Amino acid sequence: MQLAAIILAILVIVGLVVQSFQSLYLARLFRNYEPVFLEDSGLPKCAVVLCLRGCDPGLEVHIEMLLDQDYPDYHVFFVVDHPADPALKIVKEILSRRQPANASVRVVENHPSTCSLMANNHGTVLPELAKEFPVLALVDADATTWSTWLRTLVTPLVNSELTMVFGNRWYMPRASTFASLSRFIWNYGSVQQMVFFKYPWGGSLAMKAELALLPKFATDLKKSFGNDTPMYAIAHSAGMQVAFHPGIMVVNRETTRLPDFFRWISRQMVYGRLYHPTWPAVLATGIVTGLAIGLAIGINLFNLLTLDWTSFGILTSALIAFWVVWVGFVFHLDRTISRMVCVRGEPRRWWSLSVAIKIFLVAPFVQFIFLAGLFQASFMRRVQWRGIDYEIKGPFNVRMVEYRPYGKVAEGDESIV
Repeated sequence: MQLAAIILAILVIVGLVVQSFQSLYLARLFRNYEPVFLEDSGLPKCAVVLCLRGCDPGLEVHIEMLLDQDYPDYHVFFVVDHPADPALKIVKEILSRRQPANASVRVVENHPSTCSLMANNHGTVLPELAKEFPVLALVDADATTWSTWLRTLVTPLVNSELTMVFGNRWYMPRASTFASLSRFIWNYGSVQQMVFFKYPWGGSLAMKAELALLPKFATDLKKSFGNDTPMYAIAHSAGMQVAFHPGIMVVNRETTRLPDFFRWISRQMVYGRLYHPTWPAVLATGIVTGLAIGLAIGINLFNLLTLDWTSFGILTSALIAFWVVWVGFVFHLDRTISRMVCVRGEPRRWWSLSVAIKIFLVAPFVQFIFLAGLFQASFMRRVQWRGIDYEIKGPFNVRMVEYRPYGKVAEGDESIV
């Protein structure tokens, strides 16, 4: 068993090296980031598009923040797929009370069965807005923005070769449940892979109008299941540059439940499987690391029962090294983002010593959740997203089974995301 222990220990350490390399790459991006603030005259006119389907937790606050941006010339477009969507009532109440001149509602009533509703909304609205606005910004309903969010997001596109920039989400859950902490830990790995392999996140993204004006943009989106990852594929095929923006990490403080979390991560990885060229590398890395850790734990239990202390010591050392270094990087990135959040005026520290201990205890299970999600995403051919079932036979072979207006979902239900 000593040879098997050595081989598995090497695989675990290789996984740790890959994780560390990506983590150090991410840390360097944050360390080298310096905020740049342009004069108002240097910022282009911008359209902000928020697609809504149902009422995300905190939607009212998020809308208010979008309407209070420190940006000279921007217009917020609230896009829904049905005039009776419950989110539209909240939007209209806020717009009626505030009477902003830079906000309006768009109802996309055509629902082709060849794509997701989100892809259809973006494929319909963005090319139209691109004729008037030099820059387009996308934001998710669960994203907590701040006063300089749009200014920070758009600035890298000004006088540069970049066509698209994107941020990512960072979880700081209010309740330290097993599912919420698992999502926090999983998201760390997700962020580093999305940054390293340039998987864009449409929850905080800006692009130049020239991307949305490409004929391929609308036609591809209206055959797609996802929205942001296909945009990267379109930009990449046109030779356009895409980059992660360290200053646009958006905090999400929602809690979740384990079934909802698992369905959500499986759907997130379906986007990568369908549209991103580096999916095989992500899949291979995840499977090799996850299986190596799982086998190491299983064999180590056998070593313990058979009193094979040499093999037990080899595998235990490798597993502890992986666990400690991996979670150490998680806390390091959380500390970095917490400093950014503090500057914005948001609450900084969300975890205590007891929560930190829980994170260490939960961390080993996240590898298995991630591995299970990878397997599920690799074979999923039917996905439910906000009350709609989609059959997926290929990247551009998608069928919406039946369109239905959005029904009510309980407050905080993660299935809404």
